[in-house]
Amino acid sequence: MALALLLIFIGLVLAATLITASLLHLNIESTLELATALVAPIILLLSVWMLFGLFFLTPLFRLSGVLKHYPPYLIVSRTKPDHLALHGATPFDYLNLFSLKDLGRPAARRILLWHIEGLIAQAREVSKGTISNDTTI
Repeated sequence: MALALLLIFIGLVLAATLITASLLHLNIESTLELATALVAPIILLLSVWMLFGLFFLTPLFRLSGVLKHYPPYLIVSRTKPDHLALHGATPFDYLNLFSLKDLGRPAARRILLWHIEGLIAQAREVSKGTISNDTTI
C-alpha cells in the first residue's frame, strides 16, 4: 500500500509538471524548461503539496518506522539518536479517525484522551527500558 501511495504521489508531481509545461508552452526536451516546469508548481502550490505529501507519505513513514503512532493520535519521531519529538496526528490520520459528525467538542475530547493515552504508553516504555531514561522528549 505504501508503494502504491508513493507512486500516486510521484504521478501527481509528473502530472503537475506536464500541465505546467503545456500551460506555459515550454519545451520539455530542454533541460532548463523542464526544470522550470517541475519547480513552478512546487513553488506555487507549496502548501497544497505539503498537505498531499503528509497524506501520502504518512503510511510509508509508519511502515518504515520513521514515525511511531501511540494510541492513535500521538506520533513520535526520532530527531536525533537520543531525542524524540512528539507530534499530533497528520491529516491522513484525522481523515481515518473522524467522520463529519465528530467535529467540535467530541473530536477535541477524543484527541485529548488519545494524547494522554499516548503519553502513558510512552511512560510505560520508559519504565520497561524500551526508551532510555536519558532520551530527551
